[in-house]
Amino acid sequence: MPFRRDAPLQFAALPPTPLEIAESIDMNRYLQHGVRVRMVETGFDTHAVDSPADLVLVEQLMRNDPLLGAY
Repeated sequence: MPFRRDAPLQFAALPPTPLEIAESIDMNRYLQHGVRVRMVETGFDTHAVDSPADLVLVEQLMRNDPLLGAY
């Protein structure tokens, strides 16, 4: 997820919310504090990292990702 430069500082300054803690979804902190979140559809394939097996897969995908060289 891309963020504007000040967003991580803003996030850290906000106290965690009960929903964020219960669901373990960081984005809930923004939403419950009334921060607007914008989602944009992308044509790129993505993969969540929710387990050690996902991490292995994503690391492998990143090694061959031509976009990674742009960063």
